[in-house]
Amino acid sequence: MGEKTFLYPCSRCGMCCMAKPCIHAMATGVPEHTQPCPYLYFEKEEAFCGLAETFPQLDFGFGKGCCMKGRLIKNGKEQSVAGIPVAMKRAFVEQLRDGRGSIVCNEPERTR
Repeated sequence: MGEKTFLYPCSRCGMCCMAKPCIHAMATGVPEHTQPCPYLYFEKEEAFCGLAETFPQLDFGFGKGCCMKGRLIKNGKEQSVAGIPVAMKRAFVEQLRDGRGSIVCNEPERTR
């Protein structure tokens, strides 16, 4: 099976890790519905993973594309999260970091 491709590029906004820990984090004991992943940290607006720094040999998917399958609803208009502009993603993540918003997950399983 070939490598998964994504329609939109990864912007290192951290939204995916705000929503749900990856399989590597869950393997360390992080509960599946933890928000945000405890390994997530930021330097300015760019997201980083403490676990990926400890285990660089594992595939965390950084830079491969936006894996967010959710939708964002603002002012009654619905958009795919993956397709929103990078600045909007980062602004939304900033609001989440400040406690001004939430992500509701109903995806059965995250693959990375």
